[in-house]
Parts: sequence; C-alpha cells; structure tokens
Amino acid sequence: MFCPNCGAEIQDGSKFCSSCGASTGVSQQANSNQAVPKKGTTKTIKKSSSGFSVGKIIAIVVGFIFLVVIMVSCMSAFYLTKNENASTETAQTESNETAKNTRGDAKDKDNSVGKNLYKEKMKNGQEVVYGVSSNVVIAPVYAKEFNDSIGSKYHKATPQGKFIGVAVMIHNEQNDAITVNEAMFRLIDEKGREYSTSTKASVSWMMSHHSQEILTEINPGNDSIFTYFFDVPTNADIKSFKLQGRGGMMGDPVVVPINYIDDFKSWLD
Repeated sequence: MFCPNCGAEIQDGSKFCSSCGASTGVSQQANSNQAVPKKGTTKTIKKSSSGFSVGKIIAIVVGFIFLVVIMVSCMSAFYLTKNENASTETAQTESNETAKNTRGDAKDKDNSVGKNLYKEKMKNGQEVVYGVSSNVVIAPVYAKEFNDSIGSKYHKATPQGKFIGVAVMIHNEQNDAITVNEAMFRLIDEKGREYSTSTKASVSWMMSHHSQEILTEINPGNDSIFTYFFDVPTNADIKSFKLQGRGGMMGDPVVVPINYIDDFKSWLD
C-alpha cells in the first residue's frame, strides 16, 4: 500500500502515512463500502420474490379452515335430519300396526256406529259398543242412578242432584302400562253439557266396597273394570247420557254410548 500524499510505501490498512502523517482515507472507504449492502438488504425485506406476504398466507390458511368447518357442519346436520326422519317414520309405522292389531281387520269389526266406535256381539248375543282411544279400549258396560248418599257413616258423599254411577271396562293395547284415573272421563248429556266425576263419591264408594280403583295401573294386554260417579240434575234421564273417555291423559277423546249389559247390574249394587 502507498501513501496517496507522498507516495511512500506503508502497511496495508494504515489510516495515516508513517512518512508524512497524511490520512490514507481507509476508514471512510470502509464505511462507504458497508452502506451499499445495507440498502440492498432493506429492499429485499420490503418485497419478496414470490409477491406473498406473511399476512396473506395466514389469511388464506384461516379461510381454508373456516370453509372446512362449514362443510363438516352441513354434512352433520344433513345426517342427523335424515336419521330423525327415518326414526319418525318407523315410530309412525309401529303405531299404525299397534292400532290395527287393537281394532283388528276392518272387515271383522263393525264401526258403523261412529268414529273410533266399534260394535260386537257377546256370547249371549247381546251387542256391545266400545270406543278406542290411543290403543285403549273403553267400554261403558252399565250405569245406575243413586238418589241418596254413597258410602258409609264414616265417609259418605251426598249429591247436589243425583249420582249416576258408570261401570267402565278398560283394555290396554299400548306398548306400556297406563294409569287409569277419573280425570280421563266425562259424562255428556243430549245438550252436549259435560259432567266431571265426583272425587268424593268415588272415594266413598272405594272405602265402602274395599275397592282400589283410583290411579290403578294396567299393563299391556290386560283389562279391568272401574266405577265412576257423576253428580247430575235430579230430572236428568240416565239413558240420555254418553261417556267420554281418553286412552290416558294425552289420548284423543272418544264418546261412547252406555251399553246397560244385564250381567253388570249387580256391579253397582
């Protein structure tokens, strides 16, 4: 290396000449050379060769994940709806089959007496009309008037007008047991007026006859006879009444005429 001022040979990298003391300019040139790559580096960071920034890449990934979630949700909803519809159709088919078994073939049953009403002959030749509500057979077999109190001296019920007691045969053809209670029944006269059961009279009857007919459970395929009492006007004609019953608290109501079967006359004595 030579001094730019006097031309004397000096050591490489020296900042000043050892002969004349002049500055060789080494430090300024180095600083100038280092500035060039910094500018080039800054330009490289500002713009990538591919044209995509990190923010764009993240946005694309998030959008793809969101699209996948929507597709999975739609497929799951479709699958659940399909299964639910299939289950509903199966349940409806089973219900129709059960109702068909309860009523039997329409050719074998006489339903000319009304909607959900059927007429059959007993072994003694007497005709019986019964109703079907929610696969429960309801047959009012006998009714009787009571002008006086019902029960005993320990527990009795006195009517405002007169009591009409109705013996009702219930046959369960549902898949589960049903609980029969007096709230399932109404007595309806020729004017369409409804009479609810007398709880006090039913309890008095139960206690005096050692019966346990309140809230009685009937298993599938079984039947039982229940006695209910209704407080009606004194001048009401007993044969003008019909019984409205339900196959359970949520069953559809069915109105059935009272049969007055002779074999059940002693039932209400």
